[in-house]
Amino acid sequence: MKTITVYNRNYGRYPYGAYKSNNNLLFPVSNTDNRLNAKERVLAVIIDGDAKAFQFARLEGNNNLFYNTVKGVKLVISGNKNANLMVAYNRVLADGTELDFQYLPNQLPALMKDTEGTTWDVFGRAISGPRIGQKLETVPQMMGYWFAFATFYS
Repeated sequence: MKTITVYNRNYGRYPYGAYKSNNNLLFPVSNTDNRLNAKERVLAVIIDGDAKAFQFARLEGNNNLFYNTVKGVKLVISGNKNANLMVAYNRVLADGTELDFQYLPNQLPALMKDTEGTTWDVFGRAISGPRIGQKLETVPQMMGYWFAFATFYS
């Protein structure tokens, strides 16, 4: 994308002022949920109508990988707060193998390594190790503010 245009605007600066840090919304929402701050960033996983939201704030220090289950699907959720990244994958492979992972700090795009020795990138692709070339199953997910998720899923 080019930043030199006919418009006099600083394209390197966030264009919405204090929107990220205040509680004001651009549009009203019909279902407010106060369990989290309205503008808490979340990764929402939605499987067959069941949904869970995972807070970006959870990505601190060595807590950059955790497990959870949505609608019976065993998930690995991993990310990097500094890179503004969080993703979720099914940790059970098509052959029934359930993988355990460890987070790989400061190695992006590599994100995690399983106990078999395979390294997986942020797109769920095996980039080295015995499962090179394979891919983790992506689950339906969205990234956004809590208020946007909670408006549709309680």
